[in-house]
Amino acid sequence: MGYLSGAEINFGPQQAHLSKLEVKERASQFLQHGIKPLDALHLALAEASKADYFCTCDDQLAHKARRIGDLQVKVISPLDLIQEIEK
Repeated sequence: MGYLSGAEINFGPQQAHLSKLEVKERASQFLQHGIKPLDALHLALAEASKADYFCTCDDQLAHKARRIGDLQVKVISPLDLIQEIEK
């Protein structure tokens, strides 16, 4: 957790049930897939918050995240998200 050890996480009222340690541990798992530290933290927070989608313009991040077999949030581009919502 070297990259994330100094990261400060402040949860709002809706995220009060989330464990900071669990989020940091999950983000650390994402680092092993080549995801950058802040991206890993954002992805872990989205997953822990039970978000349906993680929308990004970063094609490299999206490609790496989609290869994570147990990811609990759908990583999607803005254009794909619009198409998904309009279904």
